[in-house]
Amino acid sequence: MAERLGVTAASLSDTLKTMEAHGWIERSPDPRDARAQLLHLSPKGRAQAALKRQSDRGALGLVQALEQADLAALLRCTQLLVGEAQRQGLATGLRTCVGCRFFRPFASGDAARPHLCGFTGQPFGDLELRVDCAEHERAEPQDFAANRERFRQRIPLPAE
Repeated sequence: MAERLGVTAASLSDTLKTMEAHGWIERSPDPRDARAQLLHLSPKGRAQAALKRQSDRGALGLVQALEQADLAALLRCTQLLVGEAQRQGLATGLRTCVGCRFFRPFASGDAARPHLCGFTGQPFGDLELRVDCAEHERAEPQDFAANRERFRQRIPLPAE
């Protein structure tokens, strides 16, 4: 679970302890493995989850209140933060555009849709940046570093 979320096992453990302290999850023994525990949402946890699914509540409600330009800026910043976390070894397994072998920042020649996805062959803008792409394939370290630096440029350098 920690690997899929791109966090350390210790971080996941701390998060689960906090959720348990709030009464949002309950643990029970795994009947198939005495060393393991099963996690379940408690009634309080189910109520919290239901609130978070409401479109006007939680993160979704906050994001929906943003103008498109601000949402694009948020997605851009998210890509930069995740890329830096990956560079520092703080996160792994995250499937963002910047970490993908198909990502070509500022390669389309279209100012409105400056990036290019090598998988689809389509140009796209910051508003279409993905933070969990199903087609993601991890970029080689040197390509990841080059893409991250090129993406960081406010005024992109000419394509090489």
